[in-house]
Amino acid sequence: MSSRRDPTYPERSAVQWMDPNGGLASLKGATEGNFAIGADYSEMGADHKIASFGMSACRVADFGKLEKVIQRSISRHAPAADKRTAEIHLKQLTSGQSRVKSEYHELDTQLKLQAFLLDLARSIKKYVPFSVAGVRRVAQAETKGYRVGELLTEVTSQTNIWLSIKHGEVIGESNKIQLDKGDGVKLTRPTQRGGISRGLSQDFGPDLQPISNPICEYVDSKDSRIVQIADFVAYVAGRLVLKYAKLTTIDSQDMVPAVQREYNFYHKLAEYLNLNIFYCAVLDDECHEFEPWELSLCDGLEQLPRGRQALSLAKIAIRLPMIDGQQDQGFVKLQRIRGVAR
Repeated sequence: MSSRRDPTYPERSAVQWMDPNGGLASLKGATEGNFAIGADYSEMGADHKIASFGMSACRVADFGKLEKVIQRSISRHAPAADKRTAEIHLKQLTSGQSRVKSEYHELDTQLKLQAFLLDLARSIKKYVPFSVAGVRRVAQAETKGYRVGELLTEVTSQTNIWLSIKHGEVIGESNKIQLDKGDGVKLTRPTQRGGISRGLSQDFGPDLQPISNPICEYVDSKDSRIVQIADFVAYVAGRLVLKYAKLTTIDSQDMVPAVQREYNFYHKLAEYLNLNIFYCAVLDDECHEFEPWELSLCDGLEQLPRGRQALSLAKIAIRLPMIDGQQDQGFVKLQRIRGVAR
């Protein structure tokens, strides 16, 4: 990825993202938009513990249309479910035992479930033109609140960049980010007491002036469709990275084709959702050794300079959304594995 950096722009982690994506100029002229915004946190994996945070934004004027296309998708694939109240929760949907006891019991095979999720992803993209997810390995020497706040800051920054390119607008002071209260994490704004230590949620414009200091609103996910979409996004991104990690470390060659098929399915969902996924690599010379799959996922990770702080992060693009107006990237690191039956 080439760098077209503005030499007058101060050093900051997001700088390397803004210019290659065409975001710097877009952010300078962006105005405050009116969006319904959802965000959701997910942890998954046993051998590889992965944290994923997703964010989706829909223009308020389009939210009613978004709800209608989602309801149509539910009715097509699970007609017995109440299309108005049936919750989209990927962890439960992908569990056969949970699904058979839920409103989605008609999705009694993997093929039926996959057809529903692919149709749902297409429907969502009509009014949520892209979504953002930050993924990272869970580090033991940190609190969950710190990890969630860190990822929220990064996905907000990335969402603003893509919103400014797509719509010429950003998340503003009047927008509330809805988070699932079931995640059990409370974040404060950095201007509140304890905000920095308990979780930072702030974004900066090209002149390092705050452009987004959003208020977080904690809701029950079953009552918020935009949070359910963010859960969908976080789960797809996390599972995609997890399957990638498993493919590079799997012992039994007999299991490889099955994992490849799962990887390809989540890759197709990410494509249909037009998902921006970036990997947050923890850079710590003393305590952290990169896993082989991290080095493969993020080319040249070992050569990245470490920060002065005890823990610093590198944000590596592993999948970029297709949006008119962005500069040509010329790469997508996560690609479908060819020659594997879906």
